[in-house]
Amino acid sequence: MTSISKNFLLIGKSGVGKTATFNSILNKSEPNISSGPIKPDVQSMVTEEGTNVSAIDGLNVIEIREAADFTEVEKALAYVDGISAFLIIMKFGERFTEADGDVILATKAVFGEGVLSRFGICVFTNGDMFKRQVDSGNENFHTIEEWLDEETGKMKEVYEDCQRRVVLFDNKLKIEDKKQNQRLNLFQKVDSMKTKSNSKYTLKEFEDFDGKEKLIQRKRQKDMAADTQTKIKDFRDRFHKMSKEGLDRQGLIDLQKELEKQLLEKECSPESVHLRVLLDEVKSAIGCGNTKIKSPPQKKYDNGQLDVKTASQNEEFITIQLSTKLLSEIEEAFAKFTKLNEELLKTENVAFELKKEIESMILSFLDLQSKLKDARVKENSVHEEALSNGKHYPTNPKSDQGRSLSCNLL
Repeated sequence: MTSISKNFLLIGKSGVGKTATFNSILNKSEPNISSGPIKPDVQSMVTEEGTNVSAIDGLNVIEIREAADFTEVEKALAYVDGISAFLIIMKFGERFTEADGDVILATKAVFGEGVLSRFGICVFTNGDMFKRQVDSGNENFHTIEEWLDEETGKMKEVYEDCQRRVVLFDNKLKIEDKKQNQRLNLFQKVDSMKTKSNSKYTLKEFEDFDGKEKLIQRKRQKDMAADTQTKIKDFRDRFHKMSKEGLDRQGLIDLQKELEKQLLEKECSPESVHLRVLLDEVKSAIGCGNTKIKSPPQKKYDNGQLDVKTASQNEEFITIQLSTKLLSEIEEAFAKFTKLNEELLKTENVAFELKKEIESMILSFLDLQSKLKDARVKENSVHEEALSNGKHYPTNPKSDQGRSLSCNLL
């Protein structure tokens, strides 16, 4: 196989233009069809300048959790003989979301904490929108670097993490010279990186990184927790059914044994708390001494007094029902709390966007003040010059109003 000099791994959430950028880098006119969420699509080309280029697309780092997934990544790394740059694809004009953050965290978890610092390049798509905003003359930036310098928050952190390496891509370009220029700009970024580190991210480095085992273990724990929660729901549904239909005592004893076995396996897990609560309820139901889980009959003596034992069973039965109801209410309240917390996060995001709009309006206001000051100084200068020459300089009422407004604002 031909020696490959520049190899790119494209990373980003769905919808940011990874595949379009993949096609632009490889100078492909036809749409590329990704091979799936895990199995990456690896393609190569030789540019007119003789540069050997390979690109890897279709790799969803968030879905990489099983040993088989890592095997697919290893195959891709072996094919391209190392990665020259990890291209973090983001879309200009869209805010940095939680999904973008998850992609960054997953990339570091799969390939190593320092991978972006050494090999990361931010690639912003939607270059046509960027150009329109610059051409409008209403913005304070002219380059993607100037725009990022004014940004704050997580997007700026990713830019800094990539050592301020960034390129802008317009994947809708039709003019070949312009398409070639944006590719060459990307290649030059890689060349500057090679000068500093003189290395690629290799298959050996990926194999030696111990984070893969942690991810696999975390995935197993997550699956086990989900399985336990499903079993707890099944246990609780069975217990509720017993409470309503009055199954026999043996059914409760069998349920108790299953719960005790499950609790022994999950003793140190967070789910053990729910298992213990349910187990206590089942034990209390068995302790009632009645063959059916239903309200015991109102047995009375000849003198009309209620049987003490029966009264005790009634009281315990009511306690069980109340505790079951209370636990359900707690679970419902927790679900409401989770929903409210999600709504609060959305509200915070809206507030952040409003803050940015207000800051932009303040900057525009300050710019207007500066222009008013300059105009006032110029007007005074012309007025003084006219007076020194013995000429009468007529005042403009509208100008006086503007001067008065400016003074009031100041």
